[in-house]
Amino acid sequence: MTLMKLFAIAMAFSLSANMSAQAGSLYKVSVSVNKTEADGGKWDGFGPFSDPDIVVCLSERHRQTCLGKINGDLDYVNSDCEDELGCTFTSSVYISGDSIDVRVYDEDTGPDDSVGIGTCNVPTTSCAIGLGLVSIQQGGE
Repeated sequence: MTLMKLFAIAMAFSLSANMSAQAGSLYKVSVSVNKTEADGGKWDGFGPFSDPDIVVCLSERHRQTCLGKINGDLDYVNSDCEDELGCTFTSSVYISGDSIDVRVYDEDTGPDDSVGIGTCNVPTTSCAIGLGLVSIQQGGE
């Protein structure tokens, strides 16, 4: 086999692997959280902004996608949910299964506050995850 044929086969395999990694449908994710932490305290206990900086991580098979402000990085995926009790992320995520593992937390400069961890059916309009509700609806760009 010539070097060009081997290169063409390798490129075709690589393209196929990338396409299958994006297989599935696009979903929009919305999250709402309780006004206070479980102990009744503020999510962010100091300053004028006491609402949480919501981050949601979705895990499916060997892939994890996080939406929100991670470690102060405004460019991670988006920062739509900073100092909010509820929001819909502008970025969409690919999901191929009928359920997905979900982790929701309040991103802090110190230790993060957990909202909850669980599994949601896909799609769902209301999946209880600890102190929050998650909606995963088909659509998006």
